[in-house]
Amino acid sequence: MSYQFLHHSPLGDLVVTLAGGCITCCRWQVLETVAAGCPSAGAVVAGGVAELSAVCAEPSAADIALEEKVHRQFDEYFSRRRTEFSLPVRFEGTPFRCRVWELLREIPCGQTVSYRTLAERAGNVRAVRAVAQACHFNPVAVIVPCHRVIGADGSLTGYAAGLDRKRNLLELEGALPGSIL
Repeated sequence: MSYQFLHHSPLGDLVVTLAGGCITCCRWQVLETVAAGCPSAGAVVAGGVAELSAVCAEPSAADIALEEKVHRQFDEYFSRRRTEFSLPVRFEGTPFRCRVWELLREIPCGQTVSYRTLAERAGNVRAVRAVAQACHFNPVAVIVPCHRVIGADGSLTGYAAGLDRKRNLLELEGALPGSIL
């Protein structure tokens, strides 16, 4: 059984799904939540906006404790007092995608890498498109920072929740000039 809640951030609401003491999904509460292939997000589209749906009737004490930790760490992150998350995450995907998602967690806040560099780190320099697909289907946005992956020429490319949000996250982290918060 899973449990869902919303986290309100300066860049929009995040739908977070917990199961078995881990975060299994974290998506921006927009149409992409449904379209990005994260069925555990439990979001439904109503009037063009994804809305949170009840996944379980009552959260356990462990769910409530983890939810509080998630809120605290997100609040610290968005107020620039946290640069990395220490939250339990469980991935469900192909071995290659899981490897890419783990590598994403190793990219330091305020830094970016290219899709090609990430493919090299994953052990297959020719897997640039597969890395891009893994980033696109990253089930745990922000905490697993696929927004830190950019084009080989330094351009902002591909982000399931939109390039504006990617740019805002990178500005927040100091990886791009300017500031939004």
